Amino acid sequence: MDHVWANCRRLLAHDTRNALLRALASDGKLVCMVIDRIECKDLFEPGDRLAWTRPVRRNDQSGPFANSANPDQLILSEGRIVTVSEEGRFVRVYALENGKPL
Repeated sequence: MDHVWANCRRLLAHDTRNALLRALASDGKLVCMVIDRIECKDLFEPGDRLAWTRPVRRNDQSGPFANSANPDQLILSEGRIVTVSEEGRFVRVYALENGKPL
């Protein structure tokens, strides 16, 4: 259990990914929403390696999550990641296990 807390402290203290929002799933996965992607780190796995990264594209130059900063714009529920993107115009749903769009 000590490595879980060490991973969590290290990720939150030295966040090089510029996460806009973070959410912690009940199974120990920390999901970070960045301007142009969603990343997941399994806190039960030692080291800094991410479980997966899902790039998210938009037609213009800005990232789809650029204006997503409210806590209710990233929700983890029943093995799914629900995000609000592109100034609130779209809801995107991903699998928590592997980040694939649903």
